[in-house]
Amino acid sequence: MSLPPLLRCSNRGVGSTAFEPGFARKKQWGSELTRGQWEKPHRSTSLPGYVNPLWRGLYYSAFRSRFGPDKLKNLDGEALLYTLHDFQNRDSLVYWLEFKDDDDFPSKIFGSISGGSSFKFGLFRKKETGVWTSGAPGNPVELSL
Repeated sequence: MSLPPLLRCSNRGVGSTAFEPGFARKKQWGSELTRGQWEKPHRSTSLPGYVNPLWRGLYYSAFRSRFGPDKLKNLDGEALLYTLHDFQNRDSLVYWLEFKDDDDFPSKIFGSISGGSSFKFGLFRKKETGVWTSGAPGNPVELSL
């Protein structure tokens, strides 16, 4: 099932896409969302953990457009490696899963994997040295491309 585009995406710079509620297709969808839901989509009710299904669909679509099978199958080699595993890249999968929490994608409403060691991903690039690393915390293995 695909959700019709409720909002127009705008680019606020490299890697930043934001949903702008001013461009909602109100004729079709406006009666389903209150003004408060447009302003704070993931905090639209006093029920803890509730996310309006329309917003949840938009967040899912934003995630899938960046990391879905159709996007990833066109990448290989270093491009795929950096897209999936580079923490320094705010558009990488690991960044989105662990750190991203903004209006584009409030990841905390879907759960959190933050904290702990980067070894949980199986492969990561060390921030201090830029060296790709695998293994375990007690037995790290440095890799070369």
